[in-house]
Amino acid sequence: MSDQKIMKADINPRLHAFLRENNIIPKTGGARLDQVKRLVVARGTSVSQYTRHHFSNGTMFISPIGYMSYSSSFFPGGSIGAFCSIAADVSLMGDAHPMDRVTSHTFTYENFYRSLVKEKGGTSEAAFRPYNGSYRGCTIGNDVWIGGQVLIKNQVSIGDGAVIAAGSVVTKDVPPFHVVGGAPARIIRPKFDQKIISRLQRTAWWEYDIVSLSSFDMTNPEKFCDEFEKRQGTLQKAQARKVSAEEIAEAFGA
Repeated sequence: MSDQKIMKADINPRLHAFLRENNIIPKTGGARLDQVKRLVVARGTSVSQYTRHHFSNGTMFISPIGYMSYSSSFFPGGSIGAFCSIAADVSLMGDAHPMDRVTSHTFTYENFYRSLVKEKGGTSEAAFRPYNGSYRGCTIGNDVWIGGQVLIKNQVSIGDGAVIAAGSVVTKDVPPFHVVGGAPARIIRPKFDQKIISRLQRTAWWEYDIVSLSSFDMTNPEKFCDEFEKRQGTLQKAQARKVSAEEIAEAFGA
């Protein structure tokens, strides 16, 4: 992602109050909001209220994460669901390159090289063909746990309830409620048996307010599903709204 799409600003009282009001706070190292001196966020993204974000050397990096999620890494794009747990040093691969051409080098589609050929007196543009491998982020579902030092390919989708082992290189979509690991990452095992997975997916418990969820014993998935299905109609869904990068920019006057 280009630097032009990243907004950076020093914290002012108005922005500090905005972050506190929306419960958008730092995660790393137990830092408090009053220790945040600078903010980094990508234009065009949105973040839920009640989220915790990567913090380093006085700077908080806002990622597009959902309700009650936290990230000790910075995601400048894509989307991340609710109740996700993301460790430090998780990163996304950069722009893709064409694998089906004679060369994967960018000279066959970047305007820089087209102009260079003209400057050097070239007249043929047979080598140049459009290609869009630009960074688009990835899609991460709800209740996903990503271990430290994971590398994720651009545009990959990671399903609800998935677990990514530390140090993995994720190059393909990850199915819901599966544990993957390795380089490249491969399926190690399902997180639960398929019956429990299907029931958890139907509950969509991650859509509900943490106060409602706190009344359940979460240690036994089968008993949780039994109780949740009985009480689902009486439970309160999360009311957290999405805060856009543009709202944040308005708060610090960008």
